[in-house]
Amino acid sequence: MDRRGFLTSFGKKIAKERGLFSYLYLPYITEFSLIQEICKGCEKHCAKVCETDVIVIKDDMPTLDMSKNGCTFCKKCAIVCTDNSMNVLDSNLEGNINIAINIKTLTCLSWNQTMCFICKDACKFKAISFFGAFRPTIDESLCRGCGMCINICPSNAIEISKIFSDLKERK
Repeated sequence: MDRRGFLTSFGKKIAKERGLFSYLYLPYITEFSLIQEICKGCEKHCAKVCETDVIVIKDDMPTLDMSKNGCTFCKKCAIVCTDNSMNVLDSNLEGNINIAINIKTLTCLSWNQTMCFICKDACKFKAISFFGAFRPTIDESLCRGCGMCINICPSNAIEISKIFSDLKERK
């Protein structure tokens, strides 16, 4: 195991023990108010097809657990949704998750003068940029809330800073 792998595995264990991860709505949701009404009685096919196993069932509701992984926006959850007659999930929508992500500068390795670009490498939307070799920041206009940077950070410096009650609020 390389240094990054070691630090990441250690950080994940600490974060899981402290319960630092939130549960979130799935991407491709058309209307948040429909979710509880419709998803409570469904067969939860979305969790079965999730390629990163980020969809979990909590209190009979499908939610995202960012402690395991992030979302790749593969659309499989929206495609397999058996309740699409009610337009709960729409695979034609751009995938977005109802969160804002923040970098804690006090614990971030790069902000503390250690070369680390793991979060930038994990972000396929190029929402994380660096000022020089240090000081990473997240561009909220590019971030889609996938969470890929959260669990990969070896120092647990990336966190969910806000959960929006509506995707309109996110924009």
